[in-house]
Amino acid sequence: MKIHYFQRYHSKENVTTGNAMLLLSRLYHFSSSKFHTFIKSLVGGDIQNFETGIIFDMQIKSKGSVPDGQIKQNSFNVVIETKLGKDFDINQVKQHLKTFKEEDYQVMLTLSPYPLSTQQETEIRQAIETENQTFHKNIKHVHSTFERIISLVSDVIDERDYEFNDILNDYREYCSHEGLLSNRDQMMRTVPVGRTYDDNLKYKLYYDPAARGYSEHGYIALYKEKAIKAVGKIVNIVEADEVNGQLIVKSQTAALTPEQQNNILEAINSSRGYGWKVEKDHKFFCVDEFVETNFAKASKYPLQGTKFFNIEELLGPTAEKSSRNIAKLLDGEAWH
Repeated sequence: MKIHYFQRYHSKENVTTGNAMLLLSRLYHFSSSKFHTFIKSLVGGDIQNFETGIIFDMQIKSKGSVPDGQIKQNSFNVVIETKLGKDFDINQVKQHLKTFKEEDYQVMLTLSPYPLSTQQETEIRQAIETENQTFHKNIKHVHSTFERIISLVSDVIDERDYEFNDILNDYREYCSHEGLLSNRDQMMRTVPVGRTYDDNLKYKLYYDPAARGYSEHGYIALYKEKAIKAVGKIVNIVEADEVNGQLIVKSQTAALTPEQQNNILEAINSSRGYGWKVEKDHKFFCVDEFVETNFAKASKYPLQGTKFFNIEELLGPTAEKSSRNIAKLLDGEAWH
C-alpha cells in the first residue's frame, strides 16, 4: 500500500488549502532558497528583489550611528484564498486584505483550478488599490491555478531531490484525484524503461503496479539512454489479471478492443522472460501507437523516476496533438 503525504477524499476548500500549505511548508523546510525562488516566480516581475533570507551586513550607516554589523530579515505575508469553483467572494477578499499590517512584502494569493475572469480580476484589483491607498499598504495580487503551483515547484526542484519529487508527485496525484487540474489531457508522463522497450512498442502499452498512484495524463513517453525514445497517446487504461490464459478485467477507461486484449495477454506472457510478475494487480496504459523520437536529456544526470511535461507548453497551444506530430516536433530537441 502506498503512503500518501496529502489527505484524500475530502473536497472541502479548507482541506485543499491545507494541502497546498503543506506542500509549500515542506518546500521551505526542504530548502529555503528554493522556496524563495518559487515565491519570486509565483509573484512575478513586481517583486523580483524579494528576499526573505537572513541578511548579514557590515558597517550599516543609520541615523546618528554606524553599527559594526547587522543581522536582519525582511518580513513577508502571503494570504491565500482558495475556491474549488470559478468565482471568489469579493467581500471575503476585502476582509482578507485587513490581515496585512506592515510587512515588507504583501501578497494576496487567490488559488483555484481555473483562470480568473476579467470581471473578477478587475474587482480584486480595485479592492486592493483602495486598501493600499487608504491604509498605505503595498499589497500585490497574484492568481494561480493548482497546475501552476505544481509547475513552479517542479521548476525549482532538482531531479536528484528524490524525496521531494515523491512529495510533489503525491500532491499532483491528490490534485488530479480531486479534479483540481484542468490540463490533465495535455500532460505527458515520462517513464524510464529498459529491457521492456521493444515490448512496449510492439504491444502499444506500458504497465505499472495497480497500487502505484498516478495523476491523470494523456500521453506516455518512454525514456532510456538519457532521452525520450517514443511517445504514445493513451486510449485506454485497463486494470486486469490473467488467469489460465484469460484476461479478467477489473476496470477500464474505454471499451476494451480485441487488439488491446490480445496485446495485454502477450505483454504479460513476454514479461515472464524478464522476471516480472505482471499477471496480477497491474494497470496497462494502452496507447494508439508508440512513435519513436529522440528528445534528449541535456543535463548531467539520468532520469530516475517519472517526469511530467505539458504538451502545450512544449509545443504551443496550436500544435497538433497526435502521437506522430509530437514525436516529430520533439525529435532532435533537448530538455533539462
